[in-house]
Amino acid sequence: MGRRRGGGGGGGGGSGRGGGRGRGGGEEDDLHLHKAARSGDLGAAESLCEANPLALNSRDRLSRTP
Repeated sequence: MGRRRGGGGGGGGGSGRGGGRGRGGGEEDDLHLHKAARSGDLGAAESLCEANPLALNSRDRLSRTP
């Protein structure tokens, strides 16, 4: 009770939240993956994950994974 996630600790640029920061253009791919997952576009999601496997663990602005 009283514990909250996120917001503090660990200083690195974007570590833990906002996946894609610091990877040069990967953030846009992460957003596309979230869109593909939300709309159920399996082909696009698979293609994006093959191009950038780390995108699978990316988080959107509400800290959700695809």
